[in-house]
Amino acid sequence: MIQIFLTLLSIIVAVAALPLSPAHAGMAEGKSALKQGDLFNAHEHFLAEGEKGNPQAQLYLGWMYYNGKGVKQDFKTSFTWYEAAAKNGMLEAWNALGLMYERGLGVSKDGKKATDWYLKGAAKGDAVTQFHLGVVYREGKITQQDYKEAAKWFYAAAKQDDSLAQYELAVLYDFGRGVKKNTTAAAGWYWKAAHHGHVAAQFNLGVAYQRGDGVEKDLIQALTWYKIALTGGGKDGTAAVIGQLEPQNINRAEALAQRWLRQNKNTN
Repeated sequence: MIQIFLTLLSIIVAVAALPLSPAHAGMAEGKSALKQGDLFNAHEHFLAEGEKGNPQAQLYLGWMYYNGKGVKQDFKTSFTWYEAAAKNGMLEAWNALGLMYERGLGVSKDGKKATDWYLKGAAKGDAVTQFHLGVVYREGKITQQDYKEAAKWFYAAAKQDDSLAQYELAVLYDFGRGVKKNTTAAAGWYWKAAHHGHVAAQFNLGVAYQRGDGVEKDLIQALTWYKIALTGGGKDGTAAVIGQLEPQNINRAEALAQRWLRQNKNTN
């Protein structure tokens, strides 16, 4: 057993000592330059690799041209690189193509093609694409409005801890759109999104506690979440409950809000 371990260890050390393949070396140099803020050289490395057909480099190039990072913003060129990456199986590029077809960026606006690309990515389990597909079906702007389909895809993304999808799913449960109205489910999803720092979810959770919708009525919790949401730039719901609370309970809510914000300082 010890001999097997030593043999495996020697192989690992030997492999680690081998030089990177040219493709991997080019990508590594590009990523290193990007991390250091050297966008010009990052672009040069990614371009060299992208022209060789490296899908990851093509994805980076699509991102750089889309956002004007190290190059002049050019949606047409961005689309070309995203399309190349998508054809080479890069899942993230599928979502990008859906977005560009939806908004008509670098390509003619085409709702059907946008929806098709979103569907491809969503079916592969990409949470961001699932969320975008949910929005497409909820809005009904580029395809027929379908709240049931919206709920399906929001739920798929929400299960993967996507806070935007958790909030959207909560709203559908709150109003009974595409799903049977269920204030308990709504409050549960608001709670999850709120703990991920979603400000509107924090406010709506405060409303749920104030009214007793899906949760036991609790004005201290209502004020706590209103204060947390307000800190994140949300609406001010505090006046609706402060007048109904004793000073010590107002102070308690403030303490609870501050404790949550300290414990989740990188969230809001």
